[in-house]
Amino acid sequence: MEKSSVKKVNQDNQIFTNQLVPLKQHEERFLFIKDSTLRKNIAITFEYIILLVKIAYKQEQRILMTSAIYKDIIVYTATIIESCLHYCLEECIKSKIVNESKVMSFSWIEESCVNIYRISNDKKVCSSVKHKKIEKLTGQTNFLQINRACKRANILTDKLFKKSEELREQRNKIHLKGLREIDGLHNSQKADYYFSIATKIIDVVKRKIN
Repeated sequence: MEKSSVKKVNQDNQIFTNQLVPLKQHEERFLFIKDSTLRKNIAITFEYIILLVKIAYKQEQRILMTSAIYKDIIVYTATIIESCLHYCLEECIKSKIVNESKVMSFSWIEESCVNIYRISNDKKVCSSVKHKKIEKLTGQTNFLQINRACKRANILTDKLFKKSEELREQRNKIHLKGLREIDGLHNSQKADYYFSIATKIIDVVKRKIN
């Protein structure tokens, strides 16, 4: 890249930086989150989203470039929502408003297995004993499990659960191998749609926490 081009990019970046709202103001939007580390990380991500929006606006004539930027915007928006829902669910469990064993997913764990009859080399009849294992809410709990638990806990309505699932599925498009179509159709209208979902979920979380 020529020196003049580099200088122009640096100047534009400085303009974007000067236009950003102070980080503290972004953090104040999430004061309902008492975990200061989480709150600051959300504020940083929120500021980054705003920066991406400004960059996308400057690149609006370059369709593929803006599509990639808007995809990042949607992905980072989803990470904020995942974090807010996780925090809300965790606080509800801690305060005994929600029973963890009733909202989290579970699996059947095999304790023992006895062979009864061999049908063939590839098939046999067995008798087994299994017990139910309730999953715990941890830092590794995925977005799908969080959404489902929040629905069971009445944090998310059926309608908002479906909207949150839409956001989660958009976030998962970061995994290119799993895509079944060309991923190049992200734009400001799509971003605005997911922003509206995010706003509704954040409002619900805020009311629940308060």
